Amino acid sequence: MGFQLSFSGREVSGEGTVVNLSRKGCSMETDTPIPHGEILRLRIYERDGRPLFEIDVAVVRFMVEQSVGIEFVRVQEKEMGRLERVLMNLCTGRTI
Repeated sequence: MGFQLSFSGREVSGEGTVVNLSRKGCSMETDTPIPHGEILRLRIYERDGRPLFEIDVAVVRFMVEQSVGIEFVRVQEKEMGRLERVLMNLCTGRTI
């Protein structure tokens, strides 16, 4: 997959790589320690830096070493449409 991700919260901000993506959340790899329960705003980008979609409110559900599990809590309707197109393209093998 390899989408790039930037995140910002109350206590942390940083970047990571999306390794798993669904309609309700994602997992990412990052070198930045993030506290369990931290509320984040996410921006997901294509490998070339082109923006794909944003998540207004996401919550960190776990962090094990550099792997972080994130639940999407609030997503604007237009951003959900973009996320669903990304998922459809991943499922069908089409480029984004």
